[in-house]
Amino acid sequence: LQASQAWILCFIIHLLSTSIDSWNTSSVTTMEYMFFYGSAFNQPIDSWNTSSVTTMEYMFGRASAFNQPIDSWDTSSVTDMRFMFDNASSFNHTTDSWDTSSNKY
Repeated sequence: LQASQAWILCFIIHLLSTSIDSWNTSSVTTMEYMFFYGSAFNQPIDSWNTSSVTTMEYMFGRASAFNQPIDSWDTSSVTDMRFMFDNASSFNHTTDSWDTSSNKY
């Protein structure tokens, strides 16, 4: 196990045991690949401030357990949502209220 892999493993273990709904995400601009292959991830994150986010590419890609409502997110600045829910097989919530007018893909 390389140092970078060990850090990622520790971070994943931390994620699985810590609530992340209260994280301050107001300055975050990219969430790409954030939960990619996070097959056990299913925490509520609906209170996140996503108004500054521009990239959500593969954010929940292959996060097969994720099924939390995130329809309250502000997605008006997001320009890249490619494959955001690719193989996120459990996700069945609506995103109809999202503003996707800035999305280029």
